[in-house]
Amino acid sequence: MARTFRVSVCAILGLILGIAGCSQEPRPTMAPVNGTVTLNGKPMTKGMVHFIPDNSKGSTGRMAVAHIQPDGRFEGAMCFKPKDGALVGFHKIVIDVRNITPDPPEPGKSPSAPPQPRNLVPVRYSNPSTTDLTAEVKPGVTNSFEFKLQSP
Repeated sequence: MARTFRVSVCAILGLILGIAGCSQEPRPTMAPVNGTVTLNGKPMTKGMVHFIPDNSKGSTGRMAVAHIQPDGRFEGAMCFKPKDGALVGFHKIVIDVRNITPDPPEPGKSPSAPPQPRNLVPVRYSNPSTTDLTAEVKPGVTNSFEFKLQSP
């Protein structure tokens, strides 16, 4: 009787754990991305590159983000976990570079409000609805991109 009970409990636990393990949705296909970001021919020294799946081209899912290094390069984008890359498919690219250093106050006056972040790139590149930057991330390869931003 005790042996039958143990076998039944083990079978039930195995079934529960098996079902729980199968209930997770598989992750979509990812691929590594890297590249450079320049503004008027000069490397950006900070900021982030956002890979936003382009719904108008059938791509859906989570955005991936990569940090721009001091030499203008980016790599190791994160979508679900660090350095997992970007989803395979078509993306709108948003470049977000902001400066939160306050302007110096006028002589003899103290700043009246906290500094407001300012875009260091033209606004059209920092908005998914106005950016003209795009990228197609392909499976099985390292995808390298050059994003050449121009001031008006």
